[in-house]
Formats: sequence, C-alpha cells, structure tokens
Amino acid sequence: EIVNYEFDTKDLVCLALSSVVGVWYLLRKHWIANNLFGLAFSLNGVELLHLNNVSTGCILLGGLFIYDVFWVNG
Repeated sequence: EIVNYEFDTKDLVCLALSSVVGVWYLLRKHWIANNLFGLAFSLNGVELLHLNNVSTGCILLGGLFIYDVFWVNG
C-alpha cells in the first residue's frame, strides 16, 4: 500500500531532468546548477506555507531578500 505509486510520462521526464541537473552539480559544482537547486527548494518551501494572500508572500520574500543581501554583502 505504501509503495503503490503510479508514474506518468511527465513524472519520468521530470525525474530525468532533475537527475541531469544533480549529476551536473556533483561533477562541476557550477553556480547555475546551485541556483536551480536553490530555486527549487525555495518554491517548494513557499508552496508548503499555504499563504492566504499575495501581500503576505511579498512581505515574506522581501524579508528573505534583505536577509540574503545582508549575509552575502555583510
């Protein structure tokens, strides 16, 4: 019951593309691959929050931007 999954073609395509990016990052440590991972984790985190309106999301992302600027440039 727990392992009973159904895969679609889009799931397999996404798995293949994400595997290519993962191997690319492991082999080259390229900054674009690193940014793709950061973008994926950020989008997943924002989707898990279930924000009730756009202004709350904008405030959250603005605070994260200021936090990022502080730690990168500070």
